[in-house]
Amino acid sequence: MSQVVVHRLPLGRGLSAALTSGGVLAAMTAYSAASDGGLDRSITSAINLATRGHRLLDHFFLALDEGPFLSGSILVGLVWYCWFQYPAIHERAQLMVGTLTALGCGLASRLFQLLLPSHLRPLHDPLLAFQLTAGVEPSKLSGWSSFPSDHAAVFAGLAYILYRSNPRAGLIAAAAALLFDFARIYLGYHYTSDVIGGTALGVLGVALMLNPPMLAAGRWVLRYETTHPGLFYLCAFVITFGLADLFIDIRVIASGFAHDMGFQKG
Repeated sequence: MSQVVVHRLPLGRGLSAALTSGGVLAAMTAYSAASDGGLDRSITSAINLATRGHRLLDHFFLALDEGPFLSGSILVGLVWYCWFQYPAIHERAQLMVGTLTALGCGLASRLFQLLLPSHLRPLHDPLLAFQLTAGVEPSKLSGWSSFPSDHAAVFAGLAYILYRSNPRAGLIAAAAALLFDFARIYLGYHYTSDVIGGTALGVLGVALMLNPPMLAAGRWVLRYETTHPGLFYLCAFVITFGLADLFIDIRVIASGFAHDMGFQKG
């Protein structure tokens, strides 16, 4: 009988990922707070000008961004692949902790957006004169600061934990995440620094949470996978299904609540 090969990265590499991503996040945060955004605008303007009038590209990237089947299902599908490919308890605990942390990084990015100086999204930036792509409403994401990207944080966190579980799956996830992040830039939802900052946040969060106490907690939760499999997989399905579209229903409700409470302008 063939043995399942277990993939683990050395602990030192996880520390290196945390230090590197932490430095990148700090640099992007400082840039977002202190810079006039000239470099960001130049990159976005070049993309916008080069693709202006390409309606097929507009529809493709809009579908890629808004359709969970084309975007989130790829990353979530890879999570499920690794879950059943590597059934060892340590591997599953690592995958579970990392996946939940990726979700937490998306929430943390929203907190960053509220606490840091407001950062206009490209499609609302008067200095950019961004030409809207086909299908994008002018009021889309109005009032929400763009730094860092919550999508990029979740995608990067998932790609990193997948790489820790299976390097090949992680590289596929990273390539997919780059495409999804580019769609956010293409559509005018984020600047490049927003995506880089969100990516760094996602990797940093997952790298920090893959520590012995959290993995021990993950192994404790995994007891329910054998004692209460129905409840365990019900929760797993709901969470990963929500990750596929980044809990769009809940975000719409939260956005309306934030607007009513005065946290969101416009």
